[in-house]
Amino acid sequence: MIPPRLVCLGQFTIDDIVRWDGTVRMGCVGGDVVYSWFGAHLWIDDVGLVAPVGNDFPTSELETLARAGASLEGVAVRDVPTMRSWALYEQDGRRTWVMRSDPSHFYELSPRRADIPRLYWGAPSFHIAAMDMMAQFELAAALRRDGVFIALDPQEDYIAGNEKQLLTLVEQVNVFLPSAVEVRRLVGHSNHETAARELAALGPSVVVIKLGPEGALVYDRGTGLSHHVPAYPVRVVDDTGAGDAFCGGFMAGLACGLPAPEAAAKGVVSASFVIEAFGWLPLLPLTRVDAEYRLQQYLGCS
Repeated sequence: MIPPRLVCLGQFTIDDIVRWDGTVRMGCVGGDVVYSWFGAHLWIDDVGLVAPVGNDFPTSELETLARAGASLEGVAVRDVPTMRSWALYEQDGRRTWVMRSDPSHFYELSPRRADIPRLYWGAPSFHIAAMDMMAQFELAAALRRDGVFIALDPQEDYIAGNEKQLLTLVEQVNVFLPSAVEVRRLVGHSNHETAARELAALGPSVVVIKLGPEGALVYDRGTGLSHHVPAYPVRVVDDTGAGDAFCGGFMAGLACGLPAPEAAAKGVVSASFVIEAFGWLPLLPLTRVDAEYRLQQYLGCS
């Protein structure tokens, strides 16, 4: 068997969403690993997924994910409840996460080296989504020993007090994919072009700063050039997972050999679908035809 071109490592969650307009959606199955897998799978078929689930995660949702083309070989069941949070959205776009689960389970519900199926170790690219920081360190160290291409998306909540430690993790990856908020917390300023160059100087060949409704800033250390990639205009229903889908689409583009700005266009399209729905279940029927059509619209307007 042939290993996948890209493996997404992350977490499953259950999200209870409350919007400023009074809209409430309880029990939305989520998780960065599924959104990043979806963002990549829109463009390439061979995407692996590795993430544990809690002992209460709905098996029907996993079966639906499998029918959509995801292999569940990298899904292990942990004997703790699935991570669950309130996601509170303000009218101005601010978002607050309130953890409802036991924080001590965060590491337990992050993937480990042993969770990665043997076949997946032959994959050329891995995306480490947001999760427990120690788990990210362990995964990056294990993958670097095998010389693979590694992308990292940090977890916003663990940055404060761990800035120096996180910067040593950035040194170990090929692509760094922080949000604007994470960049400000990490380097202490919001000059995104300067921050991208500072972060790339640590080691990554590409730094992409996710800017939410403003799109993304892509910096390629090899060319020394920065590119602003605008967002695709859609009606915002719920932007949970949009950044993860962007990462997946972007990494799929790199896996296809595209330059970073062109790969980011795929990421933008992947994210745009996520923004239009609550949870990831409504996204699964989307096809590559849908993605390619939207990409052409996007390229024609940008």
